[in-house]
Amino acid sequence: MRIKYLIGIVIVIILLGLSLVLSGCGSDSDSSTSSTETSDLDTTSNETILIQSDKERNTSPDVSEEDISTLVEGNTAFTLDLYHFLANEKQDENRFFSPYSISLCFAMVYGAARNNTEAQMEEVFHYTLGQDYLHSAFNALDLDLTSREQDYDGDGEKDFKLNIANSMWGQKNYKFLTEYLDLLAENYGAGIQLLDLQHEPDSSCEVINDWVSEKTEGLIDSIIRSNDLNEYSLFVLVNAIYFKAKWMNEFQEESTADDLFYAPQGEVTIPMMHQWCYVNYGEGENYQAAEIPYKGNTTGMLVLLPREGKFEEFESSLTTERLAQIIENLESQEVVLKLPKFDCEPDEIDLKDVLSQMGMTDPFVFTVGDFSGMDGIPRWIYIHFARHKAFVSVDEQGTEAAAATVVGGGGGGYPSPPEIEFIVNRPFIFFIRDRVTGAILFMGRILDPS
Repeated sequence: MRIKYLIGIVIVIILLGLSLVLSGCGSDSDSSTSSTETSDLDTTSNETILIQSDKERNTSPDVSEEDISTLVEGNTAFTLDLYHFLANEKQDENRFFSPYSISLCFAMVYGAARNNTEAQMEEVFHYTLGQDYLHSAFNALDLDLTSREQDYDGDGEKDFKLNIANSMWGQKNYKFLTEYLDLLAENYGAGIQLLDLQHEPDSSCEVINDWVSEKTEGLIDSIIRSNDLNEYSLFVLVNAIYFKAKWMNEFQEESTADDLFYAPQGEVTIPMMHQWCYVNYGEGENYQAAEIPYKGNTTGMLVLLPREGKFEEFESSLTTERLAQIIENLESQEVVLKLPKFDCEPDEIDLKDVLSQMGMTDPFVFTVGDFSGMDGIPRWIYIHFARHKAFVSVDEQGTEAAAATVVGGGGGGYPSPPEIEFIVNRPFIFFIRDRVTGAILFMGRILDPS
């Protein structure tokens, strides 16, 4: 079943409230030097080794409410920027992604970015807080939101479940700056798990994919492929997020019945859930809006329903300001609610291609991208690949969703070839000359070099 653009907007708004918990357990690293030495580690097998700063996570960051609001506003702006870009690229497909997963994963990369690479990431992701405040704000928001997982009805099963994790996988024998390890530890509670990415791509991918599958309850079981890695690979950053919540008022399965859905290509018959309930509701000249709460009433599914024939007009006009106005105008009202029962697993998003077109070009180009905050070497590390996968299921009990973002990079070796080609594969004339005076010392031609 194809549920068009509406569903993309709906779930995007859900996941704006989700933050990411970086997983990692500690083993000591030498914080007295400028980089963490891994050359003495055993590389005879691809067993995972963890290195981490000796600093603990800051569980009480001094962050103002204004900084949190600024962070959320920036994430919302990125969400709509990415949504509109994808809408133009794939106009006839369902859409679902986790902008927060993408933003958080790249925030860790951003922590190592410098110069114009840093500036481009700030502009595309709306990291308006900058390096000084962004990471602590993410930390504070994460600690706040992840505290809401709870068993609300006391039946021994959590009605609101949130499993979110970030990890960094680094190349054995490579020196990562202690300052970067400190950033990961203090703000994200994570270390760098070492693998032989360069020489054992198959087993490295298996380890990383198993980790993602575990964190997403098996909904995302493959996010990285062995051909993503090569002899220049140095790191892979991964975010995984799993969300499962019951409705505040669950739909009765016996009330679900087949009904018509008016898709752009024509009428389709789908299972439609049905109930009378209280929701935060609002409407305007060309839309209706309802926010359906999950148990705990701290999270909800915001559904934006353009009037008949107004979808494209409404979609193109959806800005951060208009979204804020729509939410502000919602009021609790009793409504007759019909909502499709659906699963959506869209194609993965090639973030390298998408973000480049959105203006973030430098991070993906060898000798141009600058992530020297990771290893201290200017313009050596750049991003080789980046992608995102997501899944969502909506039924009578609630919503289950998962997403994963992966960013991999390393040193040089595969720069983009110049656009101009000069291939001497036919007869040619040549000169040998003194470049200082211009004097021609020799001249010749080659008709057949054999």
